[in-house]
Amino acid sequence: MTPQDLKEYIYENDKVDFVLNEIGCHHIKLNKNKEYYSCGNVDGDNPSCILVFNDKYLNVINYTREEYFRKNSTFSPDIFTLVQYNLSRDNKTFDFSDAIKYLHKLFDLPITFKKEVKKEKKIDPLAVFKKVIRNSTPDYEDLADINEIEQMDYIPFIHIELFKEGITQPTIDEFGLAYSNIHKRNIIPLRYWLDGKLLGYNMRTVVSNYDKFGIKKYFITPTYPKNQNLFGLWENKKYIQEKGYVVVYEAEKSVLKRHSRLDKTGVAISGHSLSNEQARILIGLNVDIVISMDKDVSINEVRYICEKFYGIRNVYYTYDKHDLLNPKDSIADAPKKIYDFIFKYKIKYDETEHKKYLKSLEEKEVWISRSILRKTSEELSQLCRDLNIDTLWSWSRVHSYMNSKYEYFLKYIKHIREDNDNCAYAPLGGIAHETLEKFYGNEITYDQMYDEFDTGWMLNIDIVDLKFNRNDKAKNDSIKNKYKQNLDHFYRHHKVLKSDENNKFELEKFMLIKFRDDIYLQGYIDVLRILEDGTYVVGDWKTSTIYKGKKALDECGQLVTYAIGVHQLYNVPFDKIKIGWNFLKYQNVTVEQKNGKKKVREIERCKLGSSLTSNVKTWLKHFKYDEKEIDDFIVKLVDSNSIEYLPKEVQEKFEFNDCWVYVELTEELVNLWTNTIVSNIDEINAKTKEFNETNNDKLFWDNEESVKSQSYYYANLCGYSANLLLPYKQYLEKLEAEKGGIDLLSDTKKSYDAGTSNEDMDLMNSLLEGILNG
Repeated sequence: MTPQDLKEYIYENDKVDFVLNEIGCHHIKLNKNKEYYSCGNVDGDNPSCILVFNDKYLNVINYTREEYFRKNSTFSPDIFTLVQYNLSRDNKTFDFSDAIKYLHKLFDLPITFKKEVKKEKKIDPLAVFKKVIRNSTPDYEDLADINEIEQMDYIPFIHIELFKEGITQPTIDEFGLAYSNIHKRNIIPLRYWLDGKLLGYNMRTVVSNYDKFGIKKYFITPTYPKNQNLFGLWENKKYIQEKGYVVVYEAEKSVLKRHSRLDKTGVAISGHSLSNEQARILIGLNVDIVISMDKDVSINEVRYICEKFYGIRNVYYTYDKHDLLNPKDSIADAPKKIYDFIFKYKIKYDETEHKKYLKSLEEKEVWISRSILRKTSEELSQLCRDLNIDTLWSWSRVHSYMNSKYEYFLKYIKHIREDNDNCAYAPLGGIAHETLEKFYGNEITYDQMYDEFDTGWMLNIDIVDLKFNRNDKAKNDSIKNKYKQNLDHFYRHHKVLKSDENNKFELEKFMLIKFRDDIYLQGYIDVLRILEDGTYVVGDWKTSTIYKGKKALDECGQLVTYAIGVHQLYNVPFDKIKIGWNFLKYQNVTVEQKNGKKKVREIERCKLGSSLTSNVKTWLKHFKYDEKEIDDFIVKLVDSNSIEYLPKEVQEKFEFNDCWVYVELTEELVNLWTNTIVSNIDEINAKTKEFNETNNDKLFWDNEESVKSQSYYYANLCGYSANLLLPYKQYLEKLEAEKGGIDLLSDTKKSYDAGTSNEDMDLMNSLLEGILNG
């Protein structure tokens, strides 16, 4: 099992209390709402200083051992951290990996790190008729009834934040809304659509920074049969019948807000997936159906929902084509004029829409599923035979020679296996790419991207202990922490690429590029986009330090190579091709200035809060906040690394996007890289031929100046040690002699630094990510 699967196994099989008892915790109690367990430390007397949250993540708060839990957790402390702490009291060497092994052994489970992802079945557009006719109706008597007395500490009011969103007293009364002061949550009763039976509650926290405390934003009664019910239908059924239509929202709050505005036609499906039973209920109302998902739900997901009603009921959907809503808003969040406008121009799901949906399925198969399949070695060999060439080059192979001739010699001529494989960058770069491929290939959801990357991180960093810096622990820890923070932020805030009839994209697009009759390169474009205006965008996911100016021109060879391939394959002029990187560790922040002009800043994601303090102060002063208020807001900005706690009028001055950096594709740039690639390949071929005749490895010897400039790469990132990388070994021996016999060859645990770190990191990422794409 993967670590996350293991946590889910413990949670789903009610084994939390068993684990706590086994590791020596005492006074173990499950709170009355089954939201968390409390217990005491194995080496302490406090009976409730530990909270273990009862969900699939099993996060832990230890109020009396906070420093240990903070230092021994990559992100949020969890059940593994607690096991590690308790069992390390008797065995000081007991670490995180031991905790994983201990739990697997405790439940007799196999250890594996391959996460299984269930693929969705291909959609049958006619299946709706079968589903409606043959759908098995759930046994109404099996629905669990919640005793109304369980509202004991609730009061019949709502928190001020919900009131500010426009929920009025008549709505509070009719839906029975309440507030729990003990749990600090607004309470929404969930009633069965047919008879009003209370089936559960949706409780939303009002605690700021809830995620930092391991508190869930929502807590829904575990027994609530979400897929068999429609929130609001019990309360609004009469008005829906009178109006002749029902509006289907994602969230309960949307229904409540519209009800407060005297629009009682809404129901909520509690998510953006509509079950077959919910579709059956809606069809049974015998009214028109309007699908109104939040703005961040793709048009094809909306059409998929509409397909369930196509040909059975009149079905429409709302679509914000004029970009009037905020990115994650519901139409119910909009002011009256905007709501009325979008609702008035709702789109009828007719035959034309149906055909668009079917076409999108075909395009998705062509543009995504097809492209992720890589060529086999046999297919590449066949290409060589077809083209009558001996070698089909890749960018990573050519670039390896440009970076270090002797490393190229070891890898591609001597075929010697790497002996120094503890570098973190290549595995993590691969995981970062694979996570995005799985998301855009519909194997995982947006919210699952974080978990997907986190599982890979846990294996490679927490378990295998790969290094970012082999020789300096402090630097390694610093790089590691920032890398994780940056990538965590990216997978929670990635701007999804636009995909519709006019904007297409393809992942891992195979390219065959001709430079001369005897020189071809092959490779895979991370993402190839075709925009509405016919522009082709060659894009590369990049986990390195950002490139700017001359650095970007020096590092764009791979993108230029693939642009030449696009030009050849699609007969597209170079002025209709863009090349650029998406630097995953950064965000483009557009800041409005006092003079009304806008400036774009590229900011490292883990430093967003601290980097924006000056801009935020300027606007807080502009809006007449006093010094104490400004100081408080700045503290929240830096602590949360987010503008979400700033006044709305200040937030509106900032816009956040992925950090795409483009290089202008000119004729001069194309010629420069064409000549560079051809000349290096000619040089490689000549030296290889001579080596085969003379067996003289000095032909590929890197000179001392080159080795010195690459010394950080060799010491920390290269896959070959100095024992094999002879020019580097010679360089270290010379340094050893100059420094009085200090052993630099065995310097894997000592500090060795040469060159500027940013440039070294850029070089390293270029090499390693080139290998991934080559």
